[in-house]
Amino acid sequence: MARKPSRHVGNLGDLAFHGHTLTLNCEACRHRGQLDLDKLIAQNGAHYLVRRVVDRAFCSRCLDREADVSCTLGRADAPGFSYPPPIKA
Repeated sequence: MARKPSRHVGNLGDLAFHGHTLTLNCEACRHRGQLDLDKLIAQNGAHYLVRRVVDRAFCSRCLDREADVSCTLGRADAPGFSYPPPIKA
């Protein structure tokens, strides 16, 4: 069975810079684990696309290839996006 197309965008360096994490959730055996971003960046480079990680992901416990990968917001002190202050008329 073909995998669903990934909706994840961006690269590993962006996730690390903003303090986000990637978590693998296996539907088959209910295993859950956080992926090591530093190790992934060391192996593949900071510009490696998140969707490629998702496409290659599998559960380390039962080896199921249908595991879901989710991105979670990171630390409160991580650099983030901000909007300019509103313009006063």
